[in-house]
Amino acid sequence: MSRILKILQMLRPYWRFIAQSLLVGILVMLFSIPGPYITKLLIDEVYPHRDVSLLTFILAAGAAISVALGLTQFLSGYFARCVGITMGFDFQSRFYRHLQGLDFSFFDGRETGELLSRFGDMRSSISSIIGIVNTVILNSLQLMIFPPILFYINWKLALLSLVVLPFDTLLASISRRFLRTLTRRVAERNAELSAQTYESLSGIRTVQTLGLETTFYRKLHGLFVQISKLQVKIAVLQGSMGFLATLFKTGGTLAYGWYGWSQVLNGNLSLGSYMAFSGYVGYLYGPIEAFIGLLPRIEVTLVHADRFFEIHDHQPTIQDHPDLPSLHPVRGEIQFHNIGFAYNGGSPILQNINLTIHPHTTVALVGRSGSGKSTLAKLIPRFYDPQEGYVSIDGQDIRQFRLPSVRQQIGFAMQGSTLFQGSLLDNLTAGRDIPLQDVQDAAHAACIHDFITTLPEGYHTRIGEQGARLSEGQKQRIALARVLLLDTPILILDEPTAALDTESEYAIREALKIVNQGRTTLIIAHRLSTIRNADEIVVLENGRIAEKGTHDLLLIQDGAYAALHERSASI
Repeated sequence: MSRILKILQMLRPYWRFIAQSLLVGILVMLFSIPGPYITKLLIDEVYPHRDVSLLTFILAAGAAISVALGLTQFLSGYFARCVGITMGFDFQSRFYRHLQGLDFSFFDGRETGELLSRFGDMRSSISSIIGIVNTVILNSLQLMIFPPILFYINWKLALLSLVVLPFDTLLASISRRFLRTLTRRVAERNAELSAQTYESLSGIRTVQTLGLETTFYRKLHGLFVQISKLQVKIAVLQGSMGFLATLFKTGGTLAYGWYGWSQVLNGNLSLGSYMAFSGYVGYLYGPIEAFIGLLPRIEVTLVHADRFFEIHDHQPTIQDHPDLPSLHPVRGEIQFHNIGFAYNGGSPILQNINLTIHPHTTVALVGRSGSGKSTLAKLIPRFYDPQEGYVSIDGQDIRQFRLPSVRQQIGFAMQGSTLFQGSLLDNLTAGRDIPLQDVQDAAHAACIHDFITTLPEGYHTRIGEQGARLSEGQKQRIALARVLLLDTPILILDEPTAALDTESEYAIREALKIVNQGRTTLIIAHRLSTIRNADEIVVLENGRIAEKGTHDLLLIQDGAYAALHERSASI
């Protein structure tokens, strides 16, 4: 129940709206009270005495109550929908903002589709909690109001009508634990289904290229079958609960019905009183059934709440403290001080890294796959923090400054940088208000402007999802131009020529000659032709610096770099 209390705390800013919805619900219940008593008056007073004036009054009052009841029911539904919609959008935006603040290490072990399913967990939790709170309060009020009315009409009948309560309670407690297990399994399978669906659709071109349509279909179909079987089990369990509850209710109805009609036939109870009692019993059994029906909803809510709070309560490993100062514009000197790093407590990726990158120079990181090149670069903008040592910029430990201010000094073009749905201009400006001339200058520097001008709509050409209408080389140059528009003193390029043809690689190399001027540039490369003119080349092997120097010097030394160069030349 602690998860429900946490959600209730999150709902505190909306208490006025929830109170309005609840108040209208109470009015609906109050307007329902006179109904059975009106039946009693019609049978015991109007009919025997042929009292037309009382009949007119009762009918007019009943009509007014019905109109008021209809209006309050409309308002109740309206307020409930308004509250649910408003809070749903608000919490979705807040949850999305929270996800944006989580660091790389969190996303390393998560599937996008599975994360998307947590939005559904959040919506289900919030809407269910509101419904549960309203149900508990309104039905609790009914259980406080109507039993005294029943005992006032006939205490023996009231006792007989309450005899089913212990059986209903026992039934609910037995079924609850089964529902929790089944509900959790459904939520887990749904999350897996969401992840598999997203993966197969986002990579549909690869799926079709490799002829994997049937393979993915079988995976998804298997999940559909598992989920449907679990949902059938839940439906059978809930149906069985409902059937047994109906049996108990029928037993109680038979008990008070037999005794009540016996009293009516013997003249000890008026027919109107019995009919009113029967009407009010509905207001007693209704809340009981509602509370029993809450158990499955509560179990579902607890499962979804657990999954939601698992992400919502997750705190980023890299914390940004608002009381820290901002890092002001820098010259661009980067130093790695005895760096040691491993992912999630695994084997060391970097060990004893000590390296200085001087301002306005171009340094290349090379080495075999898995040697730690990209990991080392990602420590500079604090996408990760090392377990040992620290990184400094202009001699200042970057951990002592606000995280956004550090990243504002660094432009990072990652390998396979994502392009978004929209136009080329949208992708280049990333939603910022940048003069078109500046955009064109950056495109010129990245050697992509001439290509853009050949398109029918130029910079306003839509590129499709993930830049589907562009070649890999064009995507790389657009990503480079996008980073250049940030105009940062430090530039990091991760595999800028990976998977490119000779012509595209040449265009990127020409672009780098321009963009490196006046910046501290760190280039990660497998293709050594890209970094031949770097001021310094650093070779990593097994997470350590094996050697460093210029291209010509390292070839003369005939070490690790020379071996990489020979292997690259033979390909």
